[in-house]
Amino acid sequence: MEDPGARLSRHYIPARYPDAHPEGLPGAHYSAADAELALADASAVLASIDRAWEALSNEGGEP
Repeated sequence: MEDPGARLSRHYIPARYPDAHPEGLPGAHYSAADAELALADASAVLASIDRAWEALSNEGGEP
């Protein structure tokens, strides 16, 4: 499986600069499936961060 962060990185420039695509409207370059996958990838990244934060909290926190 490809890394969710790597897949999300392809959205970085077009999300910041709506004229990043040389022709056509930005919405014409994405489908509903692209949006759903991006949301799932973002959720996976956030879950990974939550797990890492929890692990760090348990290491140095109260028993």
